[in-house]
Amino acid sequence: MQLYIILGLGVYFFFLIMQLRKNNLELKYSLLWMFTGLVMLVFAVFPGLLVLVSDILQFRAASNALFVILIGLGMLIMMALTAIISRHKQRIKVLTQTAALLDKRVREAEKHIKLLTTIDGE
Repeated sequence: MQLYIILGLGVYFFFLIMQLRKNNLELKYSLLWMFTGLVMLVFAVFPGLLVLVSDILQFRAASNALFVILIGLGMLIMMALTAIISRHKQRIKVLTQTAALLDKRVREAEKHIKLLTTIDGE
């Protein structure tokens, strides 16, 4: 089982690296995914560490500690992604407002040019 988990993590890291190389994923966003993968790899390579952590946290079974750790990492990823989405939403709002103001200025400039050409044409 340990070998399958390590092989699965190898595929996980390969996919992550391929996404980075294709520029489908920025490095700053992938760091959290890499950290999560490294945590899983450490527990896969050293299963006794998971038992130690579960004993320290006073879980009855190591699997319960693993679930809590993975849920915590999942929540950390969701919070980070939520912060990223919030920042992008604010940027989109500012860009939309800027585009609307520029569009208004262009329309006003076009009206002014049209007015000047009609005055010159008379």
